[in-house]
Amino acid sequence: MSKNQIAKVQKVQDVSVLDTYSSEEKEILRTQICKDATDPEIKLFLIICQDAGLNPMAKQIYCIKRDGRMTIQTSIDGFRSMAARTNELAGIDEPVYDSEEQAHPKKATVTVYRMVGGQSRPFTASARWEEYKQEFYDKDAKRYELGKMWKRMPYLMLGKCAESLALRKAFPQQLSGIYTQEEMSQAEMVDQPLHANTIDASPVGQEPPVVTQPHASSGTILPSPKAPKEKIDEIEEMIKANAWEWEQVNSWVKLTCGQSIPLLGPVQANTIIAALKAKILAVPAKP
Repeated sequence: MSKNQIAKVQKVQDVSVLDTYSSEEKEILRTQICKDATDPEIKLFLIICQDAGLNPMAKQIYCIKRDGRMTIQTSIDGFRSMAARTNELAGIDEPVYDSEEQAHPKKATVTVYRMVGGQSRPFTASARWEEYKQEFYDKDAKRYELGKMWKRMPYLMLGKCAESLALRKAFPQQLSGIYTQEEMSQAEMVDQPLHANTIDASPVGQEPPVVTQPHASSGTILPSPKAPKEKIDEIEEMIKANAWEWEQVNSWVKLTCGQSIPLLGPVQANTIIAALKAKILAVPAKP
């Protein structure tokens, strides 16, 4: 573990992350930014904010609860900021659409450039309308309607989705496990959505499928990067050292990150390690 990581963990252990906020800011966190989240989830969210270098009070990053699961969302500006801080972001092209003569595009493609080995390398990804559009069911009209922003600015919204995919492809270690609002718009469809999302309902101990990144530049589906083995081993050792039940911790990890322990991404693994060391997870020891 690096000196910076040790200092970060020590800081979290010494001072509750919530204690660094005023009473007014805590109320904003609970009622607006982390609505419906528990205090432990808010603390975990704030650790992720610290790790990402994003300010929740400036609305750069959000905590969203869906079906009892916490999802971390940011704006496209937040993604750009995180990529820029690596000092390796070498540019982002404007979105390219399959056509600009229709009411909405069917596909948007964006290329992000990252300095690798002293050279600018392109990372291209595409987003498709049918997979990302936001729809609501209008009970009165008895038909599906596009969300307000997707109806007003369809090209801009799909372009942001494509840019999000390209940025995550170029900077997987920094952006794994965090999603932009535009990417998650379709998850907010209500009342029998046209394209319902599959919710992971597998029992604890049964591995969920690997989270995938749809339609990269090659047209294939690429798995999200996994955390290094030593990070997973560190989590396992912490569970053993504290005499915690593995299945209980794994259930909490799945609820928090949407992934079981063996499938965590790099950012997710670092976050879980920091949370466990900060004693945020109150898991009873074996009798």
